[in-house]
Amino acid sequence: MAKRKIKKFKFRRPKKKRTPEEKEAFLKAKALEMSEKKTWPELEFEKILIELGVEFRTQEIVGGKIFDFYIPSSNLLVEIDGDYWHGNPEKYKRPNKMQNTNRKNDKRKDLIAESNGYKISRVWESDLKDNFVIQKFRFKRMLK
Repeated sequence: MAKRKIKKFKFRRPKKKRTPEEKEAFLKAKALEMSEKKTWPELEFEKILIELGVEFRTQEIVGGKIFDFYIPSSNLLVEIDGDYWHGNPEKYKRPNKMQNTNRKNDKRKDLIAESNGYKISRVWESDLKDNFVIQKFRFKRMLK
């Protein structure tokens, strides 16, 4: 007789519904934490903005989502996407489940930004690594 594999039941505690005030406080705390622990690509992009003398804010909250950079003079939100985590199509032809989930979230964030009157731009980690000067020139032109 063949043995059947028994699936173990994982108990998941139901998510506690947050009040709008609790959600806002959570997002602010998370944004502060993220601004203190920047990723390498975020630090590289920050260098570009500093070299260009552009005023910016990091971890801007818009529509219940946290965006990596906000450039007030252009009303521009910038997202820095890690090649692996966001499934750069040039590197990952067949994205895994996590990459697909992140791509869907990225599309949602783009819609949130645009529906709130912001422009949105995305930068791949590999573009900062391999084409730093080109990215700097791109943003110099974009922010004029």
